[in-house]
Amino acid sequence: LVPVSTGFVILEELIAQIAAWRRVGVLDAAYRCTARLVVRPQPTSLSSPLVTNIQLTRACNLSCAHCFVDVAPTPHPEELSLEQFARVFDELADVGAPLIILAGGEPMLRADFWQITEAVGRRDLDVALCTNATLIREPQAERLAASALRWFTISLDGPNQETHDRLRGKGTFERAVRG
Repeated sequence: LVPVSTGFVILEELIAQIAAWRRVGVLDAAYRCTARLVVRPQPTSLSSPLVTNIQLTRACNLSCAHCFVDVAPTPHPEELSLEQFARVFDELADVGAPLIILAGGEPMLRADFWQITEAVGRRDLDVALCTNATLIREPQAERLAASALRWFTISLDGPNQETHDRLRGKGTFERAVRG
């Protein structure tokens, strides 16, 4: 038996609940919480998150020493689809979420990255892109400038190439600045 605030729950029920949370995606494969659920918001609570950071992908072309994201060279097989992201954007627009940050991994590694930026652009949302900028060349820069994205954050670590490259990998400072 496991004590809880309202009494005792049989261990089998607890195990069943944990399995259910895993099936619906509240817990990931390592049983870490992937979402914060608000079952019954209070009348005095916010109607939307102030900032929504959306990890478009775990895929990243770098392996930074300090990264807190569970990154990999390739996308995770259970990443959200374009249609699922569109529904998330609809919900965020409906509740008036003031700021959405598209992040990763490296968001530009998604095969449907441009379709995602178009989907978010069809809603009245303020959207930022958080990128390492190493994949941005002139054509991508022009497309980003013409997109609905309103802010861009580019990861630069330290005041110079030596510091940045030590944390993110050789040559990444120059590639980020070029982006």
